Amino acid sequence: MLSTAMKTRMAGSAYERYLMKPAYENHPCTRWVGNSPGNAYWLCQMAKTLEKLRDSTRENAATPVVRMINDWLEDNHLEEQLRQSDPFIFCGPKDIAEADFLTLVGKYRVLYIRKQDQWQGTSWAMSYKGRCLPEFLNHLAPAIEHTLQADYWNDEELINIFCEA
Repeated sequence: MLSTAMKTRMAGSAYERYLMKPAYENHPCTRWVGNSPGNAYWLCQMAKTLEKLRDSTRENAATPVVRMINDWLEDNHLEEQLRQSDPFIFCGPKDIAEADFLTLVGKYRVLYIRKQDQWQGTSWAMSYKGRCLPEFLNHLAPAIEHTLQADYWNDEELINIFCEA
């Protein structure tokens, strides 16, 4: 998505040929990344941080592209432009998106709990090989369908996990 979003910005530059093939051009996250250099830079920083956390000796195939885009952004934009990013958006089902009592992080946690629960035993099931299952998935997965009812959020532990600002 980062590569797709940067295709227009980097058109005509020597870097353009190193971008990956476009994918998900109309996805809300791709559009968000393409809205400003700050958004793209934020995603580069996050991707680089996640790469450092990976427990693998092999570099992810996208890592060199992320580094290249990061360098291009730093070479072509003022530092203050790179530090300004738009508020991140939620890209998920409408029922979760409209749960105004949840923070953005809470909405994504609910989405991943739902995926964990619904995709169990399929080829799409999320895998956590060699990594700990995130705490929020570990003990809340069976109760997912209740999470979008506002009265469910009376439990202090749940409020701390999903609703903190």
